[in-house]
Amino acid sequence: MGSQPKPLAAVAPQQVLRVGVAAYVAGRASRAEQAFRRAAEAGDHAAEFNLGVLLAELGRAEEAEQWYRRAAEAGHHGAESNLGVLLEELGRADS
Repeated sequence: MGSQPKPLAAVAPQQVLRVGVAAYVAGRASRAEQAFRRAAEAGDHAAEFNLGVLLAELGRAEEAEQWYRRAAEAGHHGAESNLGVLLEELGRADS
């Protein structure tokens, strides 16, 4: 039996992104989303990108677009690319 994960509020801010990545890899989408969102809202551009990836995988394209766009505007190249692909898939490549 595994131990319960620490509440995110108890995780040091610089570790929240790592918690999200570990949860994502383990297939724990809800925990990953919580961690990515916390880090993204604090201005972590990698977390903004990762949150966009997760949301896109969950079929939440409109939310994914918002997070990709935030990361892309901060110069995150992966977010720029994924945003372009997402907009193409949505038929809005000119956005």
